[in-house]
This record gives sequence, structure tokens and C-alpha cells, in this order.
Amino acid sequence: MGIVGEIGSEDIIAIIETLLAHQHKIAPLPPLKELYEEIAAVTKATPDDILKESKAIEQRVRRTILAAMINLANLGVVDYTNSEFEYYAPRYFDFKEIRQLMTQIEDHDNRKAKVNIKKFIQVLYSDILTKLN
Repeated sequence: MGIVGEIGSEDIIAIIETLLAHQHKIAPLPPLKELYEEIAAVTKATPDDILKESKAIEQRVRRTILAAMINLANLGVVDYTNSEFEYYAPRYFDFKEIRQLMTQIEDHDNRKAKVNIKKFIQVLYSDILTKLN
């Protein structure tokens, strides 16, 4: 999805590692806020710092997932029959949002999209568990 170099990709990896360490079920995942705070607690000590860092983690993750959406939407604009687009777009994102983003790209509008972090994390975690087993 082209997000390996994004700053928030490290936070996404930390979220998946946390889920794997606690051996969570695929559904339901724990609340995202709890995951953010657990990851923030690794580097921060005071409750205020943990709260600030957890909000920063959420923003980095949201921006990284938005970058993945934009990358896939661009791929869909160029070739919507591309196998990567067909696999990732409807699986990791709400297809309505991807399609709307594709239209915005074609019309050269501002790129705004609703990012569903929980769905993205849940599908990614599910895919990783499937590959591990």
C-alpha cells in the first residue's frame, strides 16, 4: 500500500505487535484508545505525557492510513483491474470512501476521506494471523 516509509507505520507495527503479544481475538479488538495508551506508556512516564503521546499516535496512524487510501485510489484511477487494488481497496477500506477519493483525484479536488482506523487494523491483524498460522 506504499506506507512503509510513513512515520505512522511504526505506530501501526507497534499496535500489531501489542495485539500479537496479548493474543487478542480478531474481533472484537480492544478499544483503540487503550492500544494507543499502552504504546505511549512504553516511552512516556507521566499520565499527561501518555495522553498527549496517545493522541499523537492516533494522528500519525490516521495520516498513514489516509496515505494508503490515497495510494490505492491513485492506483484505482490508473487501473481499477489491478490485482493489488482489487485485493486491498475493498478489504481494508470502505469501498465507498475509496471510490469517492478516486473521483476527487480525477476532478483534482481536495482529497478528503473518512478513515476507518479500526477496520484497517482489524483486517491487517487478521491477515497477519492468517499468514502466521
